[in-house]
Amino acid sequence: MQILAILVAIMSSTLFWWFRNAYSNGRDSYLYEFESFPIPYFNNILRNNFVNLGMKYEQDLELNAVYHNGVKTYYIRKSKSIIDEIDSLLCPLYGLDKKEVDFIINFNLKFRGE
Repeated sequence: MQILAILVAIMSSTLFWWFRNAYSNGRDSYLYEFESFPIPYFNNILRNNFVNLGMKYEQDLELNAVYHNGVKTYYIRKSKSIIDEIDSLLCPLYGLDKKEVDFIINFNLKFRGE
């Protein structure tokens, strides 16, 4: 269960979104996109933080989901603050400095924020 929460957190990050858009057609998701994303080594403290953020993110998605005509719609932008927390932990593991992390978190903010 913990590894799934970690993967949810990492694959929900804006950093992964950038990676996916760089190596995909932008519409479809393929297994190789997930397999080729390098997951860095992190210690137990970071592992626990990613587990907690992954679970918090999933709960927040469900809380903000809406049913309409039998279709469940997720409003990911409503969970942006949690995604930002994930990116704040994740990006430095890839060697990104504060300025680069801020750019990733704030890119296209007017379209991604609530």
